[in-house]
Amino acid sequence: MVRGEDGDNDDRSLDDNQKMPESQPMWAEWLLGAAGRGLTPFVPGFVWQSYPGNWVKDLGVDYHGNPEERKGEPDANKGESLEEQLRRSAPADLASLAAQLAEERDAFVARTVLAAKLPGWEGCSLSGTKVASLKAGICRVSNRGAAANADVVLKLLGEDSESSARIAAAHRALGDAGVATALLASGPDWTIEALGTGRAGAYEPANKKNMCAQNAGLAARLHAAPTAWWPPHKDALRALLPALLQEPDSSPLYTLAAFAAQKGNRAAPVFADARERRDLASLMAALPRPEGEAANRVVNVHGDLWDGNILAGGGGALVVTDLESAAVCGAVQDLAFTPEPEMIEAYLRGVSGRDPSAEEVAALLFEARLANHIHFEVLRGVFMINGNRGSTPPAEPAGGFIEHARELAAVADAVRGSAKLRRRVLDIKAQAWCYWDAEVLAREVEASR
Repeated sequence: MVRGEDGDNDDRSLDDNQKMPESQPMWAEWLLGAAGRGLTPFVPGFVWQSYPGNWVKDLGVDYHGNPEERKGEPDANKGESLEEQLRRSAPADLASLAAQLAEERDAFVARTVLAAKLPGWEGCSLSGTKVASLKAGICRVSNRGAAANADVVLKLLGEDSESSARIAAAHRALGDAGVATALLASGPDWTIEALGTGRAGAYEPANKKNMCAQNAGLAARLHAAPTAWWPPHKDALRALLPALLQEPDSSPLYTLAAFAAQKGNRAAPVFADARERRDLASLMAALPRPEGEAANRVVNVHGDLWDGNILAGGGGALVVTDLESAAVCGAVQDLAFTPEPEMIEAYLRGVSGRDPSAEEVAALLFEARLANHIHFEVLRGVFMINGNRGSTPPAEPAGGFIEHARELAAVADAVRGSAKLRRRVLDIKAQAWCYWDAEVLAREVEASR
């Protein structure tokens, strides 16, 4: 139930002149989550890696957790880092503030959905609108007066207008192509999409082969969709990250830069520091590049294509959601999220219309696993995005990965030149690839000689 400004239940519908509400600060979403987690030691890292500096400044600290002077309060929090301030704050106080912020957020979300005048929501009132938080910045919205199956999802995208425009453009294009949830409305910092449903048994080992086949079919359809939405947003990312000017269109940098920009990580050294930009260019020159036509096809790439971002749409067909990392680049960047033989075989069958050979499957599987390692263990660290090892800010300097990249490139050359060695390397469990050290593969190369 949403209350009106006077505190009473508001049964009014928003009229045609109703303006969209003011944006809700996203740091409030973080604080709601922080209170719910009881302020674990990992909270500061979550702030740094997930939200932009100006949102965190609302708490009286700068992006890296150093105290800032608030206007009118020159001594506030002096000498305390963000972590110290959070640990000093009483959880009860945060819980109270979180409850207040939740009510304000729900009112903002409800008014935004009603003002969008969605099909099936005609005549709906504010008091009949129910808002349920799914996770930070994402809410399910329903109304007792709406048509059946008219529930929607509103997502708060952040304050970077270009990133929001890119996400909305990708979502609209892919929704029109039937490979993303339908985009119903969008604003400068939010989107409203149709509600999808999860797949039963998606995480059960017994369903692995079937799930891989389904994911592969979705990836093939996604990669076949039109890419006309991309050019202006490609130019914007290149302006933000000049290293992209030297990169091929298939570069893995596009999805990482897109995600980091949307999350507000423009303060990351690769965006702001000239030396880090040069080191990033050197790192990209040293990293092994994908080989083969299937890996390098320039297509729509979701950029985070794991089971949690795959839903069943209204007609039952699988669709994607959460397009923060969406870009047009090399197809292998999506395959890297499920680098399993069943996935690769089904994908090749889907894009070619024929059964692939064992060698074709092995070749693309190696490229997918290599891309997996580069994405999670190298580039995510550089772009301050929390990876599987839970890296914490500040970002790891790009220059620190260059020697690793050279070793990895040497190993990749050796593996690509020997079918026997490739089979040996592919016997390493897929789950271990995120934690690869180039030395592990180097030992495999030496053992095969």
